[in-house]
This record gives sequence, structure tokens and C-alpha cells, in this order.
Amino acid sequence: TEYVATRVDARKKETTILFYSADWKKQKQWSVPSTSPLDIAVENILGDDTKEIILYSPSNSKNIQLFSVYDQAGNMVLEKKLDKQHEGVSLTTIKNTSSDTEDILVAYTVDNNIIISRYNALGEKIGDNVAVTSISSVGALAAGDIDGDGVAEYVLTTAAGDDPWMVYYEPTGVLKRKF
Repeated sequence: TEYVATRVDARKKETTILFYSADWKKQKQWSVPSTSPLDIAVENILGDDTKEIILYSPSNSKNIQLFSVYDQAGNMVLEKKLDKQHEGVSLTTIKNTSSDTEDILVAYTVDNNIIISRYNALGEKIGDNVAVTSISSVGALAAGDIDGDGVAEYVLTTAAGDDPWMVYYEPTGVLKRKF
């Protein structure tokens, strides 16, 4: 078992990715430039035998990068950017039913519009964007087959400090429930 963590150094404007063994001995580390704190997800995106490191900015960072994917040596293998600045990203992975990989699911706000998008290992968008009109902020994002139809729905909560809501949508953009 290996554990991965991030550490932000605001003075150096970088985020360090740290790898630890099961007994918490540091194994290796590498850094990437960052102007804001980055969150991390670790999952098999490329379909090889190792998990990749996915970095994204959850804060009100005002940048165009949605996420970047690195191999465990610190080499960037995929980067996804928008044409406009976003106001922070929530990210999870979702099983790609046609392969042994995970797709990347992101929720973000651009121009006061909340959008959920799904990307494969090549950075290609899968399906249409889902326009979220039922809540006003982006909190936690998850995916799972809630209604038992065999298709994973997209689950999104509001951000901390906002009215507490959870919604879930079909990948087609149909709002299934808000509670």
C-alpha cells in the first residue's frame, strides 16, 4: 500500500506531491508550479498497471486549467484547460464501462454557470456538458448508480456556507432529484 499527499509552498509557488509507504516512510516526491492550493485524486486513468496523479484547483483560483494528470514519476501526461477562467473545480473519477480505466468527472463554474463534464484518458469530452441549474454553487462531486438503472448518475452538493442541497443528474443532463 502506498499513500500520496500534497504540500503547498506559497513562497515558492509550487505544490509538492509526496509518496509514502504503508508505514509512512517517505518514498519519493516531485513538485509542480501552482499559484493556488491543489487537490489530488489518485486513479488508473491510462489503463496501465499504475495509478496516475490528478491535480486540480478547488479554490476560487480564477484560472483556466481544469485538471492535469501525471504519472508517478512526475511527468505530465494530460492537461485539460478551458477557454475561460473557472471559479474552482470539484473532481471525481467514474468507471469507463468499455475499459479497465476511470474517466475524469469535473464540476466547475464559468460566468455563473455550473457545468459538469466527463473526460476520457485522451482528454476527450464524453457526451455533452451537463448544465446544473438547480443549485447555485459547486461543492462535492461523486458518481454512482443511484437509481439502479445500470448507468452512473452525477451527484453534486452545494459548497460550504451555501444552503445545503444535493442534486443528481443523469449523464444526459436530466435532473433526477434535488434534496
